Amino acid sequence: MLVDALSHVYGSTAFSQEYGGGYAWGMAWSYGSLSEARNDAISECRRKGGTNCFEVVWFRDACGALAIGDNNGYGSGWGTSYGLAEQYALNSCRSYNRNCRIAISRCAR
Repeated sequence: MLVDALSHVYGSTAFSQEYGGGYAWGMAWSYGSLSEARNDAISECRRKGGTNCFEVVWFRDACGALAIGDNNGYGSGWGTSYGLAEQYALNSCRSYNRNCRIAISRCAR
């Protein structure tokens, strides 16, 4: 989708912890509306097998990141750069999980 220079650009990340282990996620970025980004992220999560997909973070004219830890725990974050978004996601994940790593990060600009 093309976005004019005066518009905002949105992104969203969805996640699903699956019963019995496993997880799925979806991310959408560079959308002209939050609802489009949110719907696409949730749809991608479901296409990957998620049965309980929900939005964990959204971002506007910024970057978003998802970190996954042991036992399918997660953390998410957003920031003005990849580095900030990833650090916030890792910090969030590490609050409740071990061995957190970045699953994906993207910028909506």
